[in-house]
Amino acid sequence: MNRIAQFSGVLCVFAVFLFGTLAQAATEPRVALIVGNAGYTNISTLANPANDAELMHQTLSALGFDAVLVRDGDRSALVRAIRDFGKRIARAGPDAVALFFYAGHGVQAGDQNYLIPLNAPIETEADLDVEAVSADWVLRQMAEAGNALNLVILDACRNNPFRSSFRSATNRGLTRLNAPAGALVAYSAAPGQVAADGTGRNSPYTAALARAMLEPGKELLHVFREARIEVKRETSGQQVPWEEQSVTADFYFIPQASRESAGAGGNEGDPAAQAWSVIQNSDSIAVMQSFVKKYPGSLYSDFALARLEELIVAEGGQQVAALPSPAPDPGEALAVGAADAAAKCDELAASREDMQARMQGVTTFVEDWQIDPPAAIAACRAAMEHNPNEPRYGYQLGRALYRGIEFEEAVAVFKIAAEAGHHAAARTLANFYEEAKAGLRASGDDVVHWYLVAMQSGDPQAFKELAKIHGQGIYVRRDVDKANELAQSAFEFAQDLVADSDYVARNGHLAALKLLYEGYRDGFGTEQDDARAYENLLKLAEAGETFFYFHVILAHQYGRLGQPVDMAAGRAFSRRYLDALHADAERGDVRAYVNLGSYYHFPNAFAVQDQARGCDYYERAANAGHRSAILQLASCYRAGEGRPRDSDAEEHWWKKYDEWTLQAALRGDAAALQEERYGATADEHVQNLRRAAELGNGWAMVELGGAYREGRYVAKDVRQAIQWFERATRTNRAPSAYVRLVQIYTSKTDGMNRYVTTAEVWLRWIRIARYDTADAYRNTTDMVTDSGDDIPVRIEIQKELRKLGFYSGSIDGSFGPMTLRAIEAYASAD
Repeated sequence: MNRIAQFSGVLCVFAVFLFGTLAQAATEPRVALIVGNAGYTNISTLANPANDAELMHQTLSALGFDAVLVRDGDRSALVRAIRDFGKRIARAGPDAVALFFYAGHGVQAGDQNYLIPLNAPIETEADLDVEAVSADWVLRQMAEAGNALNLVILDACRNNPFRSSFRSATNRGLTRLNAPAGALVAYSAAPGQVAADGTGRNSPYTAALARAMLEPGKELLHVFREARIEVKRETSGQQVPWEEQSVTADFYFIPQASRESAGAGGNEGDPAAQAWSVIQNSDSIAVMQSFVKKYPGSLYSDFALARLEELIVAEGGQQVAALPSPAPDPGEALAVGAADAAAKCDELAASREDMQARMQGVTTFVEDWQIDPPAAIAACRAAMEHNPNEPRYGYQLGRALYRGIEFEEAVAVFKIAAEAGHHAAARTLANFYEEAKAGLRASGDDVVHWYLVAMQSGDPQAFKELAKIHGQGIYVRRDVDKANELAQSAFEFAQDLVADSDYVARNGHLAALKLLYEGYRDGFGTEQDDARAYENLLKLAEAGETFFYFHVILAHQYGRLGQPVDMAAGRAFSRRYLDALHADAERGDVRAYVNLGSYYHFPNAFAVQDQARGCDYYERAANAGHRSAILQLASCYRAGEGRPRDSDAEEHWWKKYDEWTLQAALRGDAAALQEERYGATADEHVQNLRRAAELGNGWAMVELGGAYREGRYVAKDVRQAIQWFERATRTNRAPSAYVRLVQIYTSKTDGMNRYVTTAEVWLRWIRIARYDTADAYRNTTDMVTDSGDDIPVRIEIQKELRKLGFYSGSIDGSFGPMTLRAIEAYASAD
């Protein structure tokens, strides 16, 4: 199995982030216990759990599980069945896959979930431990067996039927269970939320999950994701299933047929045929009905319909109605108006960062600041309506809504697109929660969650971001092993993407090449290798990311990435860079105008400086609305470089710059909030910074700390500055915060020259830098080791390393090999 498919469905929510390397074979022992409790008498009766349990029992039996069904079980029946279940798993051996399914009433109390047996005499929360069955106990029974994979599925997230007599009367649904290693716990609704019992024969969740299980070649986590998307769509977003998992290997309910076996039977590429080969001998009406709904219009759905008719007649029922006409293929059924809307949405809101759009053939992209909100919103609403199963249009609608400062709806449609597997939508949400944008409060839990969702859908960058989060200990407890595993997975995933010819043809492998370049450059997920870093950097530039030619030029100019200083090579690549920029500019790429402006305006060892020509390019980009070009053009008029000095023209462009930054500030953009000019008074500027900082924005915290340290806009207060910088160390702006703390503690003028504090801060900074980039780590350790005559700082660093158990040498302020090894060990430890 190729690793692209292997990694594209990996989502570890509460878990250890380990990744298997082989697809699960179809021959492993499979054991299941299915419980359906519906006929309660002392609390509300439920309509569907009996049907849900029957459907799941028949589906799992058809899929090769040794499945036992318990209907309407009291406590003694459930306890016996669960104990026997644990024994059956143990007998099946270490390679066994075990699945526990429960449909019925369930409640949360005291951070535990309880399954409610039939007619249990429960009056208060205290009765639960005696009269109910703890879901944790089910997990312990499974863990005791020591098998490879355990699945717990709880379609029990309904309202608490005992809420009038429980202390925690507001509890709804179930709480999270910690999934032990090799386990997945699935809920029919998100923690604390409730699920619908359904108006049909089965609950929305069980019906969707049973259908998803019948799809060949769908890895375990993809099955649950497909069910989640279907339930969310069917319930109009009111119910969103959830999983907690620490699965360490791939598993397929129906493995994809190998090329050899599929070719012999003519089934290669036909999921209906492969699914039919598994369930064709089933005696279950429910399984046949599920197959017909999953694969309408196929040859095999006719077989399933005929079999379904036989089974119903055999049970004394009526003949089944004719198979409904298959739903039209969305691509074939798209009306001309719908096609126009889709094309218009791409034209007005497609993002350069959307690698999935590139793979789908989109070639024209719009920067955020170029979006015309009213036009793009109208087009993308229409595209989304006509193409509900294509998340790209939802992502593009979200971009337009955000640009139009319609935050609530923007966040909502980004979430829909992300849940449907759209990388860029999930990464955008992670950024919103990280930077407190779109009216949201910064939330580390949400940052991690949305990067996990992006990783689940196969986004290589998400692997890297999660590795950094765990390596730096931001938002989560620092876990170097987990960070290293994720980094290695990110790198291996990128290697396989680049090796996949279809991906290369459709996408130019830009995202994967960038990850390989950074991996070899920084030693991230692999051994540092300057030569290979250079090789991938050059490929990246030649594949369409033109600006990376600039880094190629610097490598030859300064002897970086293992290249010797070679001015002739630098000059040759400079010409290639210039040609590529002109080609990009001809296509209307505004970024090319800005880069051409810089190329001609600033001194360059390989170009003839032409400041007037540089300012011409800046003006083209500024007229298109590019922020940095506006700033550069104002500077042209102020300095008289490339333009005559003209205070009126300078002020005109400053006003344009103010308009741009004000709009960005209204959208909660921290970079704009920290700008000194956009028409705000000093008081308003500080208020904006404080508002953003209180929402959790790290940049605003750093800027506010700087204001207090320097006495800008506010009275100087170094202790206030330290408080804001310390808060910023718990955000993604930690490196900047640590730099400023070191500056304070080593500054005589700030009056805070405490060496021991400096040592602590410097070492914390090193840990952050270790999982940033190779340059950041080198620069940080160089600043520590080359701290000049500040011997007291170096002595305190050695003392601190000794106290922490990393150093046993002399305390003399001399940073020899022993001290340097101690610093490296400290930086790389949990």
